[in-house]
Amino acid sequence: MKNVTYAAMVTHIYRKYVDMYLERGRKGFKVDKQDIDDLSDIYNRGAFTTGYYDSVKGKKMMSLGRPNHMGTECLKVVSNKAGRITFKALKNVNRGDVFEIDKEHSFESGADVAAGQTFVVNLPKKYLLYEGRIVNRMNNAKIKAYVADNYVGTTPKLHVDMKLIVRKNENISLTVMYDGIEKTCTGEIVTEAQNCPASEEELVKNLKKPVIHVLWWKMQKCNLMMVCLCLSAGLRN
Repeated sequence: MKNVTYAAMVTHIYRKYVDMYLERGRKGFKVDKQDIDDLSDIYNRGAFTTGYYDSVKGKKMMSLGRPNHMGTECLKVVSNKAGRITFKALKNVNRGDVFEIDKEHSFESGADVAAGQTFVVNLPKKYLLYEGRIVNRMNNAKIKAYVADNYVGTTPKLHVDMKLIVRKNENISLTVMYDGIEKTCTGEIVTEAQNCPASEEELVKNLKKPVIHVLWWKMQKCNLMMVCLCLSAGLRN
């Protein structure tokens, strides 16, 4: 089971390139290296492959050395003077990034550092952080914060215009309009209320509810989620 950061970022990046292909076609489709780096930062077992599309089945498709996240090369040890270690940032470093020393030990960045810059960290002398060693980033704090701010604990909202028609002895209908797309769905025949007729205010209130019967409509280049209120509503005379 992958964590929420993995699920959110992979879906976000897939959505970006599906939309790009549909809009620009194959000739206009180009993958940004930063997106590949972000995917690697989230989770990778050493590299990405094309899977079974154009590869030969065998050991090369498997990660034999390590079964879990390997991180990405991010720091290089410039010097180690009795535990006072100077690192060079191979990529932009974020405050809160986690770097692996070995399977049991890691350390966290205390500040943002631009790629190419150096910074000093004091660590126990016992760690094998020799000059020239490459240290991998295991947790990218910037990506984690982006997911938390944009996907975790938030409810996606889409502004749509709605037109609800309710007439006695006719099918109730709801038309939803969004970005030039318009779709209408119909419900049951409206009958005259005997005891508690629905008012206009009540209908509007129900349409604004975040959870109603949900229908998926296939439209042009994307799926638009339409919210349809299917009521057997009564009318006032």
